[in-house]
Amino acid sequence: MRIRAASIFFILFLVFFQAPALAQNSTATPTAKPTLNRLQTTKDKVTTAREKASAAAQRRAEKLSEARLKVCKGRTISLRNRVKNTVDRGRKMHARLENLVSAVDKFYTNRLVPQGLTLENHDELLADIDTAEANVKSLLDQAKVTGEEFDCESDDPKGQLELFKEDMKEVIEAFKEYKLSVRAFVKEVKDLAAENSSSTEESEGQI
Repeated sequence: MRIRAASIFFILFLVFFQAPALAQNSTATPTAKPTLNRLQTTKDKVTTAREKASAAAQRRAEKLSEARLKVCKGRTISLRNRVKNTVDRGRKMHARLENLVSAVDKFYTNRLVPQGLTLENHDELLADIDTAEANVKSLLDQAKVTGEEFDCESDDPKGQLELFKEDMKEVIEAFKEYKLSVRAFVKEVKDLAAENSSSTEESEGQI
């Protein structure tokens, strides 16, 4: 009897104490779904916010790109004007130097050579001038092409601009060399003529 009573008591104990636990489990499951829904809603909001931010960033980038393109096109006009002016000045300078060399060489040939006054390095001096002159022409043509090919919508407009600047530096240096070669020739002829003038004055003084 005692064993039966103990068994009945144990069964009743299990029934009464397990029932609340089961009730808790049964009530916990429904609350999990709202939590998952809230998490999904939060994720959706975050995704939407990111998409809006990305779209706004893209619009800002497009506006910035348009502004830069407008500025670049303004620089293109300025660059091409600079190319035109540089080429025009280069041609005028080249024409002046060429005329100077022609006049000095004519004086040397018609006035000094008949008197027996010659320059041993006459041909070398003119060859230096011709080389420097050809270099100037080549670099001017190259700078002109580089400037005219500049395009804001190319793959590397900044690189094109830097290349044009380098070309212009080379043109300037080439003109310096050209001027120096012309001056060297003019000086040699001038000194030769001065020596002849001194010799003539001395001869006349002796007479």
